[in-house]
Amino acid sequence: MSLDHRFRGLLALRRSTSSTPNLLSRQLGASALSHPVLQAVSVLSAAGRFRLHASIPLAAASGLHNMLHTFNTVVISGVHSGPDPSPGLGIAKSIKQAYPQLRLIAKDYSLRSSGIHDPVFDEIQVMPAWSEMSLDAHQKYIAEQLSGMQALYISGLDAEIDWLSTLQKFPANVLTPGAAALDQIQKPTISCADELGMQIPEFVPAMASQVDLHSLARRSGWRVWVKGKFHEAYAASSHREMILRLAQMQESWPIEDIFLQRGIQGLERSYTFAAFNGELLGVSEVEKRSQTSAGKTWAAEVSMPSQEIVERIAAFARRTSWTGGCEVEFIRDRLGKDWLIDVNPRFPAYIHGVTICGLNLPGRLIAAVAREEYYDPVPFGGQFTRVVVELPVRLDSRIPPVENSGGAVAVTQKHPSFQPALVEKRREQRESPFRKPRRQGDRSWMLGGGLATGARIRNSSQESIDSSLMALDQAVGALSNRIKVTPALSIKTDPQGFLAQAYLSRGWYAEAISAEELSWARLQGYGPSQLIANGPVAASFVIENDKPVRYAFADSVISLSKLTQSAARKSVGIRIRPSKVASRFGIDMADYHAYSATLDAIAMLGANGSFAAHMHLPADQIGPALWIDCFEELMNWAKTISQETDVPVSAIDIGGGWHSEDFVDVFLPLLMERVAPSVMKLGASVELIFEPGKAVSSNLAKFVANVIEVRDNAGLDSMDVLVDCSIADLPMTQYYAHRIEHYRGAELVGVLSGGKSRVLGSICMETDILAAGISFPAFPERGDKLVFHGAGAYNSSMAWPFAKGETRD
Repeated sequence: MSLDHRFRGLLALRRSTSSTPNLLSRQLGASALSHPVLQAVSVLSAAGRFRLHASIPLAAASGLHNMLHTFNTVVISGVHSGPDPSPGLGIAKSIKQAYPQLRLIAKDYSLRSSGIHDPVFDEIQVMPAWSEMSLDAHQKYIAEQLSGMQALYISGLDAEIDWLSTLQKFPANVLTPGAAALDQIQKPTISCADELGMQIPEFVPAMASQVDLHSLARRSGWRVWVKGKFHEAYAASSHREMILRLAQMQESWPIEDIFLQRGIQGLERSYTFAAFNGELLGVSEVEKRSQTSAGKTWAAEVSMPSQEIVERIAAFARRTSWTGGCEVEFIRDRLGKDWLIDVNPRFPAYIHGVTICGLNLPGRLIAAVAREEYYDPVPFGGQFTRVVVELPVRLDSRIPPVENSGGAVAVTQKHPSFQPALVEKRREQRESPFRKPRRQGDRSWMLGGGLATGARIRNSSQESIDSSLMALDQAVGALSNRIKVTPALSIKTDPQGFLAQAYLSRGWYAEAISAEELSWARLQGYGPSQLIANGPVAASFVIENDKPVRYAFADSVISLSKLTQSAARKSVGIRIRPSKVASRFGIDMADYHAYSATLDAIAMLGANGSFAAHMHLPADQIGPALWIDCFEELMNWAKTISQETDVPVSAIDIGGGWHSEDFVDVFLPLLMERVAPSVMKLGASVELIFEPGKAVSSNLAKFVANVIEVRDNAGLDSMDVLVDCSIADLPMTQYYAHRIEHYRGAELVGVLSGGKSRVLGSICMETDILAAGISFPAFPERGDKLVFHGAGAYNSSMAWPFAKGETRD
């Protein structure tokens, strides 16, 4: 067996101790000494020397006296105690508090597992990394060790617990749940959620297309988690961060074990319990009061859960024949609904905090195995917190140095027990002997000349336009007998003549952010009553051009004051800055001086005047829930201004910023059910305006790119595909996921989904990556094309002639 430098020091220590072989022989049995795993195992005492079992005095408590006939040692795996700790150390402290005479062995798979140095452990076992061991041999070693040492085994490692549950010869003295129980808690589905009275937040597997991942994140207001099946979770608050987190997770875990889940806002809690052979031994409710930057519990309050919860958990433990510890993590939202986040098949890392507060669940588990009653010595309930404590490294042990790089330190802290290696080893075993052989050689290639350059293709037929506006037409028609609802063309989004004519023919408006856009709209045929001026300089160009518009929205108190004193005073509007979203636009009504100045300006219009109120927020970035909160804030300010000045509201403009999918599925229902009814309460004459913008125009164009070069990274199971377009042609690919179709000739090969590959643009910029974290339905070949959907809207209006020998001057 090849061993790396991490274990050579321990081997040297074992070989230099002449008494070691005899002691090991007496401790584990002569047959176990020749076991291949033992060639890299070191068992150290708290003093750093090998020794026999610690004896338990005959004068021990009656429970311990009976336990002598069964076991006298507990092996605890997963004892790392860093910023993201394993539970082993807390388990050990709790057991030692209950049964100080029991001998505790710390077991882990790296010298970097810092908990092995805590004096609560009588001995330590540092195993080789999972990648260096035979799983069959390790299974045999565990069985022989537990039998020879009269020991119990408690694992604190999720991946190890899952592996143990699959063993055909499952040792009875391993205190972890079996395979049938684990099936009930597998993330992300967690089939026991209903049984526990909870719901599962929406999720999407990482192997899904980026469009599906983006959709979930967008509708969650970019409050999402990239999570692993066994371990690890990262928050993501943007498209770019989501892609980076997915790539980061794939460095440790296979993509099929990764998923994206909607984040839930609320109070983080958990139920922590222990059970033995299906009998519930105790349960506590833990409310998190302080957390690390990685979301790990640092302080919490411990209390008794309700009787209903106790009964639910008892029924779950009984049905699954649960053995061992468990943590049910959930979030209680502001409506009191409980969302199940995770069910960990082990004690949590903070388990000794629960013990401190009067409920020693590891102690009760040991007592249950010994068929003894255990009584906690302190009253139940209270709070606990963690502190940082320095410990001396065990004598004759060492902590290897680490490279002075952020990546190396992060990996060392995150996975000191090498759980990803165990998952990968088991994955390889499952796929063998039917595992597909890895590609041999380099299949990279480069196209010759003669290919057409990438091109944007417009869907400007009347049929395409009518189809894109169909749902919008229906919604406006359904509301027409209740309130005046008028969509407005956002010229800046995609200034296409065919779009302008489609809006104009329906009697809708056009919105301009510059004098040039106003002129463009007039040339298209829009009259003054169909024009809206918006943006930071709207007041300036309306006043200077002295041409009437329907509404001109002021972006500041200064521009509002000027508008109310100009010839455009009949068109005055206020853009209101939301308090719940960071924005550079609009008047901050929460500022007293701005609020007072706004009232003074509007009051100048008199009772015969009127004003419009406006907000414009990117719903695809803040999410529907926050958007509706901002709309309600807008309505409150509009009503307040009207009441304080006696000037009526003439219109509410709610802007645009909706993704094409959300516009139909989310916005239009909100428009019908919440927005329009709320605006109607201001008066029958109040008009409701909104901008379909990119929601309508983005899907009226596609971009067809030709594959120039394929760089096959066979060893990394990924590839980089270079195409003949760039972020200059598709600037929004950095912020939005696009449906990307792979064509071979006229035949659709498939749609790109999740993976490790990338689509690279053709300009010399590090950021020119059109898609990352993707996989191809087939290996790209000469003549293939990639079709990017959603190439209209800002992908068109913000495109620029980079690397084409042209200038925008």
